[in-house]
Amino acid sequence: ISSNAFYAQTVTTYTFLESDNGKVVTFNNGSAITVTIPTGLPVGFNCTGIQLGAGQVGFTAASGVTLQSYGNQYKLIGQHASASVNEYSNNIENLSGNLIV
Repeated sequence: ISSNAFYAQTVTTYTFLESDNGKVVTFNNGSAITVTIPTGLPVGFNCTGIQLGAGQVGFTAASGVTLQSYGNQYKLIGQHASASVNEYSNNIENLSGNLIV
């Protein structure tokens, strides 16, 4: 991964963009962060999110998106945890990584 593959965010809400495909998005905020996975991402989309700050990162699906994860876990476990989002079928996403309920 090259250094230009990292995209730093300090917001409390973020929606993945098609341009995030293949990137690592870092989230650094003291407050909770909600990351939305929108409709219309291409099949094969993949992105990793890393929680750098104390604010817990939670992933949610926009209307029309099915978000699946082992044990229905959609929040990063804590600071320095990471998870990957992969679209393997049209508007069907897999979330895997350091997750909790």
